[in-house]
Amino acid sequence: MRSLFRYPAWLLLGGWLLWSAPGRGQCPPLPELARRFRASLNLPDSVQFRELRALMATYSRCRRPSDSLYANIHHKLGKLFYQQGNIAQAIAYTRRAIALRKGKPAAEADAIASYLNLGLFLGPSTSASLDAYRQLIAWGQEHGSVLALAEAYSELCYFFFEQGEYETAIEHADLALIHARQLSNPLITVGALENKSLAFKSLGNFSQAKLALEKALSTAYKYNLPVDKRASLHVNLGTVLGRLGDNQGVVTQYEKAVELYQQSGNSEQLARVLNNLGFHYSTRTYNYTKAISFFEQAIHNYRDPYSKLRAYNNLGATYWYDRQFGKALDAYQRGFEVLGLGFKARDRSQNPPAEFMRTVIRKEYLL
Repeated sequence: MRSLFRYPAWLLLGGWLLWSAPGRGQCPPLPELARRFRASLNLPDSVQFRELRALMATYSRCRRPSDSLYANIHHKLGKLFYQQGNIAQAIAYTRRAIALRKGKPAAEADAIASYLNLGLFLGPSTSASLDAYRQLIAWGQEHGSVLALAEAYSELCYFFFEQGEYETAIEHADLALIHARQLSNPLITVGALENKSLAFKSLGNFSQAKLALEKALSTAYKYNLPVDKRASLHVNLGTVLGRLGDNQGVVTQYEKAVELYQQSGNSEQLARVLNNLGFHYSTRTYNYTKAISFFEQAIHNYRDPYSKLRAYNNLGATYWYDRQFGKALDAYQRGFEVLGLGFKARDRSQNPPAEFMRTVIRKEYLL
């Protein structure tokens, strides 16, 4: 039998070091790993993905203990897998991030983000996503996190809205509001009020929907939330006022939204509101001159061809209502030409072929 004592002591010691700590010279300290992780967050997604996988390999090679940084690497990889369309891996990595944090100190925002991502990845209306949000409630109660409870109840409000359980959605919106107000968190407050208004609208209670949106707008202006958020609230309030028969209120809210979207430079949303204004004047107050003006402005601002086609369709219908049949046909023709599908005929007796019509049909959403 060979004896280890046949070799010099220095060789034995060196061999033991190499065996017990493979690649020790290539094992960076934790601060260096944390620095690399933070730096990776500013990289393009494909490069970030490779860097995070390399950090995981370093953990494995150096036999590092699973700590909060390792959990954060899993969390970020889960998000990147989701963006790549690999939902199974996104779910697996996010669940692993949650598991790695159990029983260990974890940053509140990191833990909440993993539960919220898991709910998203599992699907907005599935029992599994419901379970993820309930797990977040349990985590929040265990760790005394008011933010976790506010976020979870807000997500559950939307979950139950999607399920058609509107009363339950309103109950969860109120729970979200209670916790959000403890934190003076305007984003969660406004989100919960928006969701509450959607539930009230679905129940046909437009007065309560109006009240919720007015509170959301007041909060949005008080805390100077982003311009586009305030604009979308004005649009939603205008829609509710339309259901209440307040035609002047509709115009006031939409015009405010137009002003805000012009400030932000969001041309697609600006065009959508202009299109809605045209639709309102065309079908609610029958002011065809104003309707035509707003549809033309919407056409000018839309970039998406199908959205532009929808505005041309509304323009044509308005000319038709106003008995300007030649201009109506011209608007419809201009709409076809936006799509570049080759229908050039302007003879009023010639209709597009059936195959062409099947190509251009798109479901229309108005107001």
